[in-house]
Amino acid sequence: MFTVLVFHDGRNDYLEQTLGTFSEQVSFPERPHKILIDDMPDGRDADFLEKVAARFEFDELILNERNLGSFGSIMKGWSCLPQNSEYIFHLENDFVFPSKVDVCELATVLEEPWICNITLLRQAWYEDERELGGLFKVRPERFRETVVHGIPVCLHQDYFGHNPGLYRRAFARIIADTSRSLPGRIISHEYIYRDILLAEDPSRRFAILGRLTDAPRVLHIGQRRVGQTPEHEPALSEVDAASLLPESQVLALEAQALVRSANALEREIRHFLEPAVAARQRDLEALRQAVERQRGALAVAQYEVAALRNSRSWKLTAPLRLIYDFLLKHRYQHQ
Repeated sequence: MFTVLVFHDGRNDYLEQTLGTFSEQVSFPERPHKILIDDMPDGRDADFLEKVAARFEFDELILNERNLGSFGSIMKGWSCLPQNSEYIFHLENDFVFPSKVDVCELATVLEEPWICNITLLRQAWYEDERELGGLFKVRPERFRETVVHGIPVCLHQDYFGHNPGLYRRAFARIIADTSRSLPGRIISHEYIYRDILLAEDPSRRFAILGRLTDAPRVLHIGQRRVGQTPEHEPALSEVDAASLLPESQVLALEAQALVRSANALEREIRHFLEPAVAARQRDLEALRQAVERQRGALAVAQYEVAALRNSRSWKLTAPLRLIYDFLLKHRYQHQ
């Protein structure tokens, strides 16, 4: 069963654009269960949201009593998933779909258990992306183009994507909201969850549908991403924090980020790399012992062959001695 989670932050005009193109362009193999979550209690037009939910056939409308932010809303949505949900289509209220999307393609890619989620490519949005000509142009070494079950994708380990896309229910886990664990800074769920998933299994990957040269499959609209608009931003964004905080505090935040990365690497070494090395060492020792046993057996065999050659008929086994005697007798009879 598919569940669609739509996250709304009060920008009602964007919501209608998003849902309008979504309903026209995105197809599912079966009717999905639809949940709309509104995270903007201040100035909420509940009547409007109820009408939108009815028009676009939502099964549930969740109105947060207080602003939870992006991280909290995701956790709220994941805690409300139906028991029989197998796949979750993640959608924020500021994307439109310019072309057809077949969700079956996304689900096919997720048949590989090491791929955590697959998202749709958006247009260049941030300044560096616009300058370089696209998302894939910024640090292109992050992405590797490949084909999974006949479907072209670009794999990476950079983030658990919040762009429109699909993930399995197994990866919709409720975790503590640590997005504001650093003073004056909001850490995205995309990166916090990525660190958790990769610490568990470094071989995991995240996917973007299509090739490195493909056109965007979704277009982001509005001024900022969901959860970052000034009207309801509960704390400074990462960019604002870097520009307003004293340099010493900025350096301290960067140091804390480095410590987090170092701790994640240490966990990876302790839980995955060291056990793997120990297992290979045990295998190597077993091979060495097997080689030594083979060498011992070979030495015994070589000794027995040498002894047999030196002893001629006197130390031959009984059957061989009989044959040897017969040949000698036969030889003397013909001389």
